[in-house]
Amino acid sequence: LNSFYNIQDVPKLKYEIFNGIVVICNDNKLIKSVLQPHFVNLLQLTASWEIPQHIIEYIFEKCAFFAYQEGLETDGLDLERQLLTTVYPVGGAKSIDCASKLIIRLLNNESYFAFDTLINLEAVQALSKFDNGGPSLEYSVLSILASGNSASFASFVAEKTPEKLTSSKINVELLTYKIKMISLAALGAQELGKGLSYDKIASRIFDTSSDISDLDIELLIIDTIRNGLINAKIDQLNRTATVTRSIHREFGINEWKLVSSHLNSWKSSLNDLVPVIQNAKLVAQLSNYSAPAVVEISN
Repeated sequence: LNSFYNIQDVPKLKYEIFNGIVVICNDNKLIKSVLQPHFVNLLQLTASWEIPQHIIEYIFEKCAFFAYQEGLETDGLDLERQLLTTVYPVGGAKSIDCASKLIIRLLNNESYFAFDTLINLEAVQALSKFDNGGPSLEYSVLSILASGNSASFASFVAEKTPEKLTSSKINVELLTYKIKMISLAALGAQELGKGLSYDKIASRIFDTSSDISDLDIELLIIDTIRNGLINAKIDQLNRTATVTRSIHREFGINEWKLVSSHLNSWKSSLNDLVPVIQNAKLVAQLSNYSAPAVVEISN
């Protein structure tokens, strides 16, 4: 079939052959070995087949379904993103359904934190005015992960009740921990290079600091580092953590001001080093001038 596809010149027949390959791969568990390499080019392939819109949607949906079925989550996510950004008309029934499912899938993904990118997709933005002019439940949760904190998420969960969120297949326990990691990264960005006390972390991130142990705080810091949100050093003796790098969920005026503040601080530190460097250079020159001469004598 692969050879037949490659020698075929009629676009619509190419689609029929490719669709047959998809069916055969699924029936014989060949999705990973045969079909997966073509996922990345699926948009270009469907454009060359000269097929109707509904068939393009069908082939994307089928490939995304098989990708998830085979555990190829990255490929499935990429195909669904293409459905949202390129294939489906924004605001249509299929787009809204796909956006809602994709939000929940990524919210429940332990290693996914790029919520600012997700919420800025046009198809996802359509959910902000979905429920009688208000945001859908999925969009509301996503907006907190993108720009809120652990306190705002706790208030939201209390208002909506965990049962309602769970019935929508939203993993409340996982998201509660993810928003704590995100909140720690945001706090670290504000206090970059400074020692954050465990007490400050507890009061700013956890619901109540009275029942929080040092181990809880240290595990949160370690998990936040492990997920690539921050780089930090833990000082168990002094009960502090120093964040040396942190992600920014949003990068606007306040973030530029923070960058400007850091640059001015580094500039000041470098200016303070100039006299020290100049003195060291002078001392080195003087020591060279006063060094005893060495004369080599030979017969």
